[in-house]
Amino acid sequence: GNLKEEVVDNTLYNLSVEEYDRTYGKAVMYQEKSDVINTIRSSTVGYGNCHYDIANNEVLRIEHIMSVMLYTDHQHLSLAFSMSFRMESKNETLDEYKKRKSEYANWNRLLRETVELYGTTMEESKIKTFYTGISSQTVFNKFRVKMSCPISTSPQLSVIMMFGQEDDGIILDLTKSPQPGNKLKCFNCSLFSCYGEEDERVFCGGFAPLQINSIRVIKHCKNYQHYLVSLGYFDSILDGAYDIKNRCTTSD
Repeated sequence: GNLKEEVVDNTLYNLSVEEYDRTYGKAVMYQEKSDVINTIRSSTVGYGNCHYDIANNEVLRIEHIMSVMLYTDHQHLSLAFSMSFRMESKNETLDEYKKRKSEYANWNRLLRETVELYGTTMEESKIKTFYTGISSQTVFNKFRVKMSCPISTSPQLSVIMMFGQEDDGIILDLTKSPQPGNKLKCFNCSLFSCYGEEDERVFCGGFAPLQINSIRVIKHCKNYQHYLVSLGYFDSILDGAYDIKNRCTTSD
């Protein structure tokens, strides 16, 4: 398939040919002139390269740079892309969902490859907490969640607060979960994004879960970190995933 044809001609949201070509020109410039970007190499360690036609230590391809820029720089297109990962309603059939999701099949594959092969592992990252906003209050049935669809985060809480989530919105504090959570990868989108000040990191693929370390309810200015951390430890013990090296402290 062709990424350009997919993005400019689908039934969900189309980018104009001019906008696509302009974004592509920027991607080519980044690839040719950025020394930092040229140091990014693929790492298939832990993934076995079983799903990707990409060898270890390959340079970042232009189509992978495009997959990130389309996601970060085009808000309405990015929203349509993210919504394609979710069922529209209880009445939508599985075949209808698959057909809708296939509209961005190549983009989905490329973004996942970018994150899982060219990203930074939680073990290597210096970032301890990733923040993300949700526009409505959501009930989670687990303390560790796999993010199969793309999820935008920032290590800067102030960035998420600036977006002014709806009154009933929440902010999640996400951290590394017990094994194999340290192998989960995120990708630093600020290298390409025209909104570099957001310091955006994207997760995609659900290879390993993230730990919900806190839920902040914006409307009531409530931070439930103490409850979530304590219950998270208890949940890890019951699941046999408790890491003795990171045992809880008195403050926890």
